[in-house]
Amino acid sequence: MNNRENKTSVHGIFLAAGKSRRMGFNKLELPFGNTSVGSYTLMTYLHSNLDHIQVVIGRGDAPVWMNTSLFSKPLDEKWSRVSCVDSALGQAYSIKCGLQEAMLKNSDAIMILLADQPLISTEMINRLIEEFYKIQDYKDDYHLIASSYHEILRPPILFTKKAYPYLQKLEGDQGARLLIRKNKDLIGLNVQFENQDWFEDIDTWEDYRRLIKKVR
Repeated sequence: MNNRENKTSVHGIFLAAGKSRRMGFNKLELPFGNTSVGSYTLMTYLHSNLDHIQVVIGRGDAPVWMNTSLFSKPLDEKWSRVSCVDSALGQAYSIKCGLQEAMLKNSDAIMILLADQPLISTEMINRLIEEFYKIQDYKDDYHLIASSYHEILRPPILFTKKAYPYLQKLEGDQGARLLIRKNKDLIGLNVQFENQDWFEDIDTWEDYRRLIKKVR
């Protein structure tokens, strides 16, 4: 079963507007593999079964971390740049900017994607999408499909249309996990993954040094 047969679509919201305050400069520009952290991560998402990705950046930001290959066909057709005026006010505003664009494109579900998880896998993304298509006959009963490790929810998380009103009410630095914790009425599926590396993100130099060794 695939999205074309069902005439439904799943969009990604790639959060790339952060200020990397703990790192001291934009961590997405750091070298990773044969490109940058940001491009390495985005490439993985672009090669998944997501129908389109909204790349959310801050107002006036020049995403120098983007590899030139992202602007060539066929990759350039799978993503759009979204400039978020209020991104500096917190992650919630980046999520809402991306959601607004996804809704304009009539998405049936969105997946919140972190730009600093370079070891994420297409296998994980595709599994979440696969689970979404499995519940098509009763999808209106579900708000989300979440990935988890050792029973703890971790990004990425897929949200169905039923969850859009909740996402639109996010404020400040509220993210997907906090939204789920604060709204006990949200109904979802948890998909367990056993590879801890996929969930690792980069916040500090120590994180970066540890993860870069895994791709050498």
